[in-house]
Amino acid sequence: GYQTLSFARGWGDRLGLRNQVLRPSRGAYGVFVSHMGFEFDSGKAWSENVLHVSAAVAANNFTSLGLNLKFLQANNDFESGDSQGYGIDVALSVHVTERLRAALVGRDLWTRVEWDTGTWETLPRIWMLGLEYSAWRTSILLDWVVRSIGTERFVLGAEWSAFGEFLQVRGALTQLLPGESRAWPSAGVGVRLSGLSLDYAASFDEEDALGVGQRISVSFGF
Repeated sequence: GYQTLSFARGWGDRLGLRNQVLRPSRGAYGVFVSHMGFEFDSGKAWSENVLHVSAAVAANNFTSLGLNLKFLQANNDFESGDSQGYGIDVALSVHVTERLRAALVGRDLWTRVEWDTGTWETLPRIWMLGLEYSAWRTSILLDWVVRSIGTERFVLGAEWSAFGEFLQVRGALTQLLPGESRAWPSAGVGVRLSGLSLDYAASFDEEDALGVGQRISVSFGF
C-alpha cells in the first residue's frame, strides 16, 4: 500500500493588475507526507516514510521559485536495514506565454541517507523538465527526466476537460530508457465539484514489479 497526504496554501497579495490573466500569489507553502509498506511471503515487513516541507515565492507574474526540504526514514525486519536521511529539492516555474508553461525541477540536489551500519549514501541527482500547452479545453504535457547516467524517461500526456471544468479525461505514454527500454500507457479520469476533486488513474506496466498500478486521490481547495 502507498498512502499520501498533502496540504498547500498561498500567502500574500496577488501580483499584477486585475485585468491580467496570470496573477500568482506572492508566495506559497505546503507539507507532504507519504507512507509505503508491504510484507514479503516470509512474513518480514518493509516500510518507507517521507516528510516534505516546501515553500515558493513569485519573483514576478510569470516566474516562481520553490524550495523543498525532505526527511526520509525506512524500517524493516532485515538486519541493518533501517535508515534515515534528509535532502533538498529546488524548482523553477515559468509562464512562457499565456498558453505555455515550463518547469525545471532539481530533485535530490543534496540528499544523504544513513544506514544502521553507520555508512552514508548520497542519492544521485535527478533533473526534470516539464512543458504544458493549454488550448481549447485541452492540455498537452511533456516530462523529460534525466539522472546522472543520462535520460531516464519521457512522458507524453494529454488532458481534455468536458462540461466546463466538471470532467477531465486523461491519457499518457511513458518511455523508460535505461536497461531494457520499454513503454507503457496510462489513463485516468477526474471530477471537479466546487472545491472538491476526485481522480482515478491506472498505469498498465505489466513488467513493473507491482504490475498494473491504480491510484485514487481526493483533494479539496479552500
